[in-house]
Amino acid sequence: MSGAAIGSTPVTVVIGRLTPSVRRGLTDALRTDRRVRILASDLEADALERAVVQCVPRIVILDETVEYSLLLRLKSGQPTVGVLVLAGDPAPLYQTMLRAAGATRLDRNTSTREILAAVDRALHEGPTFAAIDSQHVAQSFPAAASRLTTREVEVLKYVSRRKPYAEIACALGIKVETVRKHTASIRRKLNVRSRQDLFGKPVPYISTGQRR
Repeated sequence: MSGAAIGSTPVTVVIGRLTPSVRRGLTDALRTDRRVRILASDLEADALERAVVQCVPRIVILDETVEYSLLLRLKSGQPTVGVLVLAGDPAPLYQTMLRAAGATRLDRNTSTREILAAVDRALHEGPTFAAIDSQHVAQSFPAAASRLTTREVEVLKYVSRRKPYAEIACALGIKVETVRKHTASIRRKLNVRSRQDLFGKPVPYISTGQRR
């Protein structure tokens, strides 16, 4: 596992129900790293949700059979948890759903080494987000993304799709100048120079309790 040492605090991981071969290889690899502590593995949905709430792991690893509603509940209950989903070549709708739930998608055939690297990146760069182009672990936002308000995330969803200000204003029921102000605030928080730098960016998941 690459990356800087994280001190004496162990990296806590909860693993959902995976295929036996993937689960064995993954758990064996994680257990070889002294910085990682597996709290629970091979969990069905109900048990997984309870484990995340009770144990508050840093990372949750799931496969593509996970229900979207469960992903939302996990992130709503524990917004800072990093979620890695092992999936095949997902349909565009599934990719969108993963992005909306704040999950990072990894190919289900990816090597254990790449999964470990994904865990490492999630730990050092904060909660992870799925990339629009479905590349392996693309963490395109700094930790400052957590400071975006609900409205700013709503605006970013449209800006990332290259929508004009007028269309965004119409969709959200606000003034064009308000959209411009939100976009400027987003750029400042994410440390990007121009609106074009936001095109194609993944959109972070935020909990329903975040301020507008």
